Order: sequence, then structure tokens, then C-alpha cells
Amino acid sequence: MIYLDGHILPEAEALIPVTDRGLQFGDGVFTTAKVVDGKIINWRGHHQRLISHCGALGITPPILTHQQINDYIIAADATKGIWRLKVLITAGGRGLTMKSRPYAHVIGTLSLYVPSDGASRLYPVTVSLEGPLARIKTLSYLHRLFLFQQAHAMGFDDVITVSRDGYLLESAFSNVFWIADGVISTPDNSLPLLEGLSIVSILNDYSARGYKVDRGCWSLEQIPEHARVLTCNAMQTRRVSAIGDRVFPETEK
Repeated sequence: MIYLDGHILPEAEALIPVTDRGLQFGDGVFTTAKVVDGKIINWRGHHQRLISHCGALGITPPILTHQQINDYIIAADATKGIWRLKVLITAGGRGLTMKSRPYAHVIGTLSLYVPSDGASRLYPVTVSLEGPLARIKTLSYLHRLFLFQQAHAMGFDDVITVSRDGYLLESAFSNVFWIADGVISTPDNSLPLLEGLSIVSILNDYSARGYKVDRGCWSLEQIPEHARVLTCNAMQTRRVSAIGDRVFPETEK
């Protein structure tokens, strides 16, 4: 079942015009949330980010309530187990302008989620595109899929992107962080990366437990060899066993 503009429809009946700007240009935003036994994890944060990112692109956001999404989850029979919820908002209007414009469509999808097993190995890739959209979760996600495929072609599980200045950024779909000597470190959110809701929650949690939080501009060589390295997104936190030819321990040493 698909959520489309307030209606819950079979997938074959959930249709949008071929002229939609989300389809033509990737003009729009989305979020991915975890649903556990029918409960959306951090819906408030996801909703606020949708509104904020719409504003950053000049899109007038829709009215979208928690109850609407809850009704969709129930209708889609996604009340048991772990599900991936995606909510997409496409932009309205025509032409090439990105001036203030209304939203066109709100689309929701649900799919069963199976966590990845074991630790991941990250392939370092220098990225040259570091424009203003790097911090916005737009519908134009093809570059991330390309990087993910590039990592698999090289025998790795995912990438870790590196800026032209040599600073670590993020993986294809996750933030990266590491823990060593009572400090939790992560690339600074002033860098051209998409800061997820999960990394913010993790940093706050560790800070409350007495850890020092250190955001910074780090090269790969600056990660301590005894650090525990992880990636996180809305669906999963996963240990990193290696970045390139550097190997990291399962637990902090």
C-alpha cells in the first residue's frame, strides 16, 4: 500500500503526473524513518527536518500529521516487526526556476527491513561536488547510489567520502563516528555532509553519559588505531572493521 496525498492506495493505483518536478529534476525532499511494531521512531524529528528542508529549497510544505502516517501504517499492516518508512515531498510549479513554489505531492512507502549482518568495510572516495545541497536530503540521490556501487565494485561494503581538502565526511547513506579514550568524535556538520537525526541523538546520549563530544575536520590518519568506529542512520548503527587498508578493533582498546 502507498500513501499518496492523504489517500492510501494499492501500488498500481498510486499515480503521479509524468511532469512532476520530483520525477523530472529530483526537486523535492524525503526522510527515512524506522517503524518498530507500528511505532515511528522520532517522528517529530523527521517531520521537522522535512519542513526545514522544504524551506531550504523554497517549497511550501504540506500539512502532514502523525495521525495520517499512523493510519497509513495500520492500513499497510506494518504493525509487527521492523519497517522502513519513506516520506517524499515533491515540488510543484513548472519551468527551471527554483523560486518559492508549492509542494506537489506527498508520497509514503513502507517496506520490511532486514538489518545488515556483521561489520562493514569502507572504501575512501574523494568527492568533488560539495555544493549547497550537500546538507539537504533531496530526491536527487543518484550520486550516493553511484558511490555505493563503486564501493561494492572494489570489494567493500560502503564508501566513506573525503572532501577535496582531505577531510572525512560520511558514507553513502550514513554518518560516521568513532569512540576512543572517553571521547566520541564525528566530522563537523559545517562540512559538506548530511547530518542525520541518529548521529545527533547518539552524540547527545554519549554526552549525557559523560563522554566528551568532539566535532572536527579529520583525516583518516587522525582516527586513533584503537578507536571503535561505527556508522549510523535511521535504521541501524553498524560497526566498521576497516577503512581502506586501516583495520579497527571490535571494541575500543
